[in-house]
Amino acid sequence: MKILHTVESYPPAQTGMAEVCRQISERLAEKGHDISVATTKLQEREKDEINGVKIIEFPISGNFVRGFKGDVEQYV
Repeated sequence: MKILHTVESYPPAQTGMAEVCRQISERLAEKGHDISVATTKLQEREKDEINGVKIIEFPISGNFVRGFKGDVEQYV
């Protein structure tokens, strides 16, 4: 199954949300699913795939509560 997770932060960011999404994504990838994560672009992120999870970065930040900044149309 192809699955896309959207999350404000993903490793190497160290937030609770990033860790939960990482664990779910990596476990689904281990079971053979095609997992991609759409997330904020980070300079310290050196790879576009980590442990079988494809990372798609966008130059945006924020969330529905605080609002979004950056190229939101590309992300959507």
